[in-house]
Amino acid sequence: MFTPTPERTMTVYTESSRAMQAIAAEMGDYSKRFLADGISTFSQMASARTGPEFVALMAAFTKRAVEENAQQMSRVANMYATAIGDQTRTVQSMMMPRQR
Repeated sequence: MFTPTPERTMTVYTESSRAMQAIAAEMGDYSKRFLADGISTFSQMASARTGPEFVALMAAFTKRAVEENAQQMSRVANMYATAIGDQTRTVQSMMMPRQR
């Protein structure tokens, strides 16, 4: 029978907290990279001398942004899946009867 104890509860809470912190850090890093790329691209666009040069810079940025966003969301989805799997295994192990 599963009896929640403070120790068991803290184990699940700690694992969950660590996983969420890792995901938040990953998204923070991604946001910084995206913002830096955007600032760099827009400063290049501001100094573009022709319309086609401007459009080429914008198209390259858009393509990069879409590809990197898809990769990032996949990475974060995998992080969530791993965290859920780890937490599920932890709770399941707690529910197993203890051997005496």
